[in-house]
Amino acid sequence: MSTNRKPKTAATVAKVIFGLLFFDIAIAPDPEFDAGSRGVAIILGAALLIWAYVPYRRWKMHKQEVREEIERQDREIDDLKEALKKRPWKCSRCGATTRGEICEYCGSPREK
Repeated sequence: MSTNRKPKTAATVAKVIFGLLFFDIAIAPDPEFDAGSRGVAIILGAALLIWAYVPYRRWKMHKQEVREEIERQDREIDDLKEALKKRPWKCSRCGATTRGEICEYCGSPREK
């Protein structure tokens, strides 16, 4: 299953319902079920509940990883913009090499 798509809600609900149903069957005081049948019911119930939970958890983790990657890239872009602002530039008006947004010699703004 791909981790970039949200798991289908109906399938997840069905897995949870049947998992709980198997658990209910396992703990029911019915004399026709022996220990082996109860063990199988418990295993099937646990497997269905895990099968319902794991894809959803993977999807949530993938979504969080993507969000963190986007934030990291945004911070990197901001850092690069700041580095460009601090880089020396040549004033078109007076010809001086200066730093910052305004020429420190003639006061003209930096051209974009």
